[in-house]
Formats: sequence, C-alpha cells, structure tokens
Amino acid sequence: MNLTKSVVYEALRIEPSVLNYFGTAKEDLVKKGDMLFGYQPFSTKDPKIFEDPKEFKGSIFVGKADEELPKYVYWSNGHETVNPTAINKQCPAKDFIVLLARVMLVDFFLRYDTFTADVGNLLLGASVKIKSLTPATTN
Repeated sequence: MNLTKSVVYEALRIEPSVLNYFGTAKEDLVKKGDMLFGYQPFSTKDPKIFEDPKEFKGSIFVGKADEELPKYVYWSNGHETVNPTAINKQCPAKDFIVLLARVMLVDFFLRYDTFTADVGNLLLGASVKIKSLTPATTN
C-alpha cells in the first residue's frame, strides 16, 4: 500500500487540487498579521527538493523519502505533515482525500489489467482521456 500512497501523493504534487491559497503571517519573516498569497506549484515543483520536478515518478514517496518529502508539499493549504485545526485553515478532509484516491486507484487496477490513454495539457492542468480498458482476468 506504500506505492499507492506514493502515487496519490505524487499526483497531488504534480497537479494540486487547489493552486492558490491565502494565509496570515505568523512569523517575523514578514510583518505579523499581513495577508500572504501562495501559488502551490512553486513549492511542489521546486528543483532544489524534487529532482526533475515536472516528471511524474510514482514511487518518489516510498522508503526514506516518505519521511522527508511530505513536509515540502502543500496541497491542503499547509504542510502535509501538519494536522488541520480551526486556526491553521488547513483542509479538514486532506487525509480523507488521500484515502479515497488510494481506494479508487486500487479498485481501478483490480478491475482492469491494462488501459491506454491520451494525455494532454489544458490551460490550467492536465487532460487525460481513457481510450481503452482491458478487464481484469482474475478477481
């Protein structure tokens, strides 16, 4: 199950569900209380952290990287390693989304042995059109 979690994390890193976020400064890096704006791909595609940051690598979060890399991803309006609270405005369903995506991924590959797809780019993300599916031969 570590690989399915890694694939979901990587999908959310490459194409975060929310691109922009706002927050209030908590440290003295900027004036406390100032409104800040963030653009997720700047942090989730940082070449200092992720080698070949625009390339999808399904197993990138497996092993030792599973302990280190999640602190650099912000797809839920905050560090993945931080739990949501009323104060930090982090998505309260962040863990549920990862679980649901993992279940969908496993279910897909239990139902189908192979598939083909056309992958393209849209203005603000990716486009994936499934062209063919080969049903699973075993249950």
